[in-house]
Amino acid sequence: VPGLAVVIVGARKDSQTYVNMKRKACAEVGIKSVDVDLPEDVSEADLISKVHQLNSDPDVHG
Repeated sequence: VPGLAVVIVGARKDSQTYVNMKRKACAEVGIKSVDVDLPEDVSEADLISKVHQLNSDPDVHG
């Protein structure tokens, strides 16, 4: 099953709405949705580390 990861930094309501729409679209077509919520003050190093982790996850394709 294909997987889509979405990384959100901070808690903007418009971003959450956009991600909810993506999650719904994924469910409709059978794509696994992976949400990663990081705090607004996340360090660049931690963000990059999370992206590398997702890139190496065989269940995440985009």
